[in-house]
Amino acid sequence: MKNLLLLFPLLAASFSHAQLLIEDPVSLKSMEVQGLSFSEVLFEKKLGNNKDLFNQTEYKALVADLESDLKELQAVDANLGPSMKYSHRLFDVRWLHSSSAMFELVGIVNRMDRAVFNPGTCGELRLIYRLSYEKNQGGALINSRLPMTANVVFKLPFKNSCKEIAAHWTQVNTSTLLEWTKKSHLKSLELNLQSVRWPSTVRGDMGGHAEYFMRVYRFADGKWAAAPLENTPNVEALNANSALKEELLSWLLKPQQIRALDEGTINIPEKFLARKVSSFALHGMNRLANRPFDSVFKKEDFQTIDYTKLKNIYGASSFRRRLNDMSCAGCH
Repeated sequence: MKNLLLLFPLLAASFSHAQLLIEDPVSLKSMEVQGLSFSEVLFEKKLGNNKDLFNQTEYKALVADLESDLKELQAVDANLGPSMKYSHRLFDVRWLHSSSAMFELVGIVNRMDRAVFNPGTCGELRLIYRLSYEKNQGGALINSRLPMTANVVFKLPFKNSCKEIAAHWTQVNTSTLLEWTKKSHLKSLELNLQSVRWPSTVRGDMGGHAEYFMRVYRFADGKWAAAPLENTPNVEALNANSALKEELLSWLLKPQQIRALDEGTINIPEKFLARKVSSFALHGMNRLANRPFDSVFKKEDFQTIDYTKLKNIYGASSFRRRLNDMSCAGCH
């Protein structure tokens, strides 16, 4: 720790040029020490590990929500469990309240390009944390990272123009980041965890199998609540409600939405979106579950579009593929 403190002046100098991604481990560790730890950013308290975090009501509610979803998976698969004795491995939720585990800062990302999705802002600042552990075992200190990532998203404030924000990135430092990560700028907490893993010895025909929970939470009225996932359709709700499905199709076929999809800036209204979804590996887009729009619309639904005016979409199949690519499951 003392060595890190001595490095702070050098670290400040290392940010003298523009960086859209900060990933140097020493720099990130110093920033955690200076106030950008997971617990300080989300709960405004400096806490050492996940056991301490679990004493926070808001964090405990997040863990309970994830645990409930994991139990649902286990209830339908007798071979699924959180240890090596199970052939289908379940994420061990105990790491989320273990004194040996913590969320460490592994990346800081400038996403000013996302201003189009956040009107009235200069885009987003993202702090990426990875679940990890460190403990003594058999007299040796062991540590590793675990298959869970937490993305804490802040809206970059718009003042006179976004040039001011951009200029700060040429000499970005911890004090500037602390200013941008005030609770008033907090947009969401995005979680991605490997909920299920089957080793290749169990599913050799596919080289293994894995499922990933993708969740977005927003903080309001003193608690975190599940929020819609960007451009990710609620397949079950849409297929159960023909009027809702037709409304979404009509919205997608409007000229301005077709242009936005072609440009990669479409932002589907939240009423059509899912709040919980999983992505499946291996084989990416060959998995139907990773193509949610294929389960809602037929390619024939997009036959009437004039594709000659578009740059990135070439036909009805391409249109649906573009929609899938912009969903959380498809992008993952």
